[in-house]
Amino acid sequence: MVERGFKVHPTQKPITLFSPLVADFSNPGDLILDPFCGSGTTLVAAAMLGRRYIGIEIEEKYVKIAEERLRNVTPPLPFVGHKTEQGNLVL
Repeated sequence: MVERGFKVHPTQKPITLFSPLVADFSNPGDLILDPFCGSGTTLVAAAMLGRRYIGIEIEEKYVKIAEERLRNVTPPLPFVGHKTEQGNLVL
């Protein structure tokens, strides 16, 4: 089981780094491709934000870890909002 806060891949990045990138450069329903997905951080961020995703990974152990992480993602909550020119989210 993948525990929150523990690295399971040598170059694993935090979801808190990738979530804003996915949110800023895509829209809900868009398709995110991560051709070197490792433990699936980008895919998890995409799933959390309501994006579709495709991940490619050569190491089977990391594929299994990414699959487990994705099974544990809570579906995104619907909300109404928009970004202002200053980057703030207005609900």
